[in-house]
Amino acid sequence: MKIDICKAYQMVMDAVLLLKNSGIKTEITDSRGRANPPQQYVGDGFLSVDKWVHVSFTFNNEAERRSVADSKRMLGKWGITFDSGGAGNQRDWEIDWSLRIQEDPDKQPLQETVEEVLLELGDQKESPDAIIPVFPTPAKVFFDGLQLCMKNDHDLARSWHDNIAMCAQDEGMPHEAANRAAARFMKLCFGVDTGKKS
Repeated sequence: MKIDICKAYQMVMDAVLLLKNSGIKTEITDSRGRANPPQQYVGDGFLSVDKWVHVSFTFNNEAERRSVADSKRMLGKWGITFDSGGAGNQRDWEIDWSLRIQEDPDKQPLQETVEEVLLELGDQKESPDAIIPVFPTPAKVFFDGLQLCMKNDHDLARSWHDNIAMCAQDEGMPHEAANRAAARFMKLCFGVDTGKKS
């Protein structure tokens, strides 16, 4: 079955509804990006701005946390990707311009690795042994995975750059300076050059 961006959106929202109906606390709100969407993410190939939403899950137990991770992993098997994050008993999905259909199957294991690390971080947080550092620490494993993702997925790295630059501009920094600062952060933190759009 060929999946386009509209079908991908419907599949994600169906998964969200299933999770919500299973009893997982789920909040769906309009994405903050709707008010002033970056023009490079509007048009063909991107999800329509009027559909951009932020989904927040709050877990009561390990089974709920695993259900959300498994749902994201299942969507990934279809090649459907989007920005997500969180830790401990909470996970956020950003269903916005970041919603994509992944054509490169080699990148999918990286996303699965990040989700596994998030699960392990949650396990560590709930474990009484979490205060005893074990090498490599979950944070290092997570950061190494994130750094690898940034180096292998230019779109992901560029989205981080753009978000950092926009935050700086929101605080009054001029456009060019904000982009230089974002590029410097991405180079220092992840070793990627986002200074020039490709």
